[in-house]
Amino acid sequence: MLRLLGGLAGLAGVGFVAFAIYRELGRDEFSDLGYGDFAILLPLVLAYAATNLLLAAAWWWLLKAQGQVIPFASSVRIYGVSQMAKYVPGNVVHLAGRQALAVSSGLAGIAVAKSMAWEMLALAVGALTFSLLLLPLWIDLPVAMVEVAFVISLLAASVAFSRLVSPHFKPVLWLHATFLAVSGLIFWFLVMSLSPESLSHGVHVVAAGFVIAWLIGFVTPGAPAGLGVRELVLLGLFSSSVDAQAILVAVVMSRIVTGLGDLIFYLLTVRKGVDGQ
Repeated sequence: MLRLLGGLAGLAGVGFVAFAIYRELGRDEFSDLGYGDFAILLPLVLAYAATNLLLAAAWWWLLKAQGQVIPFASSVRIYGVSQMAKYVPGNVVHLAGRQALAVSSGLAGIAVAKSMAWEMLALAVGALTFSLLLLPLWIDLPVAMVEVAFVISLLAASVAFSRLVSPHFKPVLWLHATFLAVSGLIFWFLVMSLSPESLSHGVHVVAAGFVIAWLIGFVTPGAPAGLGVRELVLLGLFSSSVDAQAILVAVVMSRIVTGLGDLIFYLLTVRKGVDGQ
């Protein structure tokens, strides 16, 4: 029953992401875009799908921190199947689905719940460190200085978690930060492709802005995958320096990239589950 409920949660996410992509493709912002503009999405979709492995790996380490040791492939399957449900309104269905799938696989329910709670905190802390890269928006600072500060803050947070919680926590923040950095780079690439002449900030600022927008959407209750929140934050950060139309289109295209990437990862993990591998 738990396995069925967890699978249904992921399947519900597939329906919601399919509807969301269909709706986004019908927006007026896409009327001036040609096939070449959409062709750049394929490698980005594949890259994003691959980064889901980083999230699954981080959760595998968090499970070990709670004394739950399972094969890495099992953690990837559970994570991939349940992750699609984050698109379901409420922003908690994917966690319930993962809990059900994990318990049905023999893991302790309390330990799984704790691992997901630590995951939420680690993702938030990892994303928050990217705020240091945004300082050049308001203060004239050398790029190297903010980049060093970012790495030091991430290292300090990682050491603190590993000492206070568990040594298995050490790689978690780095895995999360890498995932967030790739997501930010995808957004930067889309903005560059749409309106390179209007982009007056470096890649680290634009990517960090996307991560902070993701963080605010992440902690906003009820917003599926931060829907609507990221746009407002990004417009607030960059509307005076980047073409607003380019920001909106890039956000929509990034949603298509992440939706399709999650779908690909879901289909691969479902197939592995069916094959019993």
